[in-house]
Formats: sequence, C-alpha cells, structure tokens
Amino acid sequence: MKNKQKVSSDKFTMMTQMPVNKLICKMAVPTIITMLVSAVYNMADTYFVGKIGTSPILFKELQDELQIGKPASKLIPIPQLADTIKQLRAQERKIVFTNGCFDILHKGHVCYLEKAKRLGDVLIVGLNSDSSVKRLKGESRPINDENARSTVLAALEAVDYVVIFTEDTPLNLIKTVAPDVLVKGGDYAIENIVGREYAQETVTIPFVDGYSTTKTIGAINQEKQ
Repeated sequence: MKNKQKVSSDKFTMMTQMPVNKLICKMAVPTIITMLVSAVYNMADTYFVGKIGTSPILFKELQDELQIGKPASKLIPIPQLADTIKQLRAQERKIVFTNGCFDILHKGHVCYLEKAKRLGDVLIVGLNSDSSVKRLKGESRPINDENARSTVLAALEAVDYVVIFTEDTPLNLIKTVAPDVLVKGGDYAIENIVGREYAQETVTIPFVDGYSTTKTIGAINQEKQ
C-alpha cells in the first residue's frame, strides 16, 4: 500500500512540475474540452455577477472579457490595419480614432484617451513616427523614440490598437479606418480637423489644465540651469 501511495505522490509531483503544453498533450480530449468550457463559464459567471440587476451577457461583452479576437500585441503595422478594421466591422464594433505624438506620457494624455475610449468600443491611436515628430516639433524631439512611445501607449487599458505613421498628418490612416468617431484635443476647431470627412462623427475633448509635454520639458531644462 505504501508503495502505491509513493508512486501516486511521485506522479502528482511530476505533473505539477510539467510545462503546461506537455501536460495538456497528456490529457484526454474530453478533459481539455471540459476545462475550457468550465473556464468560459466561470468567466461569464463572474462578469454576470458584476452587472446590476438581471441582464443578459452580450457576446461582444464576453468577447472583450476573454480578449477573443485581439492580437497578442496591440501594435499594428499599417499593412495589417485594413484587415483589422474589416474584422472589427464584422463584429459590429464602434471604432474611435485619435492621433498624436505622445512623447512624454502624462495625466492629461491618460485622461484624454480614457474619455476617447468611452465614445465607442475600440480605440485606435495613430502615433507619429520619430521622423514625423521631428518635422512637427523640431530636431530636439521626440524625447522618447517611437518604439518606447508605442509600448507605453499599448500598456494603457483604454488603448486597443496603436499604429505608427510617418506622414505629417494621419489622413491616410483615417481613410483606412473610416472611424465612427474621430477625436482630437480641445485646441482644434472641428472644421480644421484633418480627415473629418471620413468619419461619421468628429469630437473634441478638452485638455487637462496644467499638463503638457512642452511644459514638462521646459521645467526639466529650467532645473538643469
């Protein structure tokens, strides 16, 4: 009896230390299916409890919760953008688009992006490339390169996709996305917003007072003097 218990214990220890992919390969197919169904059920049950009253769970809501249909990375190369938009349209998602340099990310940026996301289901951010930022802001910019800036943006919960563009304006991106809502900062007049003719709706969001990348850089330079 002791020998049987030892063998059983050794087998359990070996399974718990086994890589997940190898462990799954050793499982019977019905067991794997049961585990997946249970995981989805538990996720849906948790989400359902969080809703007020008795409400049905829409497939899109469960899809968001499970991250189904989203790429492992939020960073999309331009050649892939059209296919991504096609998939989002097939899922009847309301697409919001905005753009900017987002050089030194601050509270103003975060609040702006969170408000933009609330206008739809999916927020796509067009990010000016390094060469584009230099032309718009001067040779001393950007402070952070496009790889760093896109990585930080993608880490924000409000942001679903980030696309880097090299032009001075995001006009070509906006044509491809044809957003339901095009968003820009409050310092823009609606009639002057590039690409608004390709959007169903154009909205401006006021900036948070006291926050800007230019002010941050100025304060840092002043401290150095």
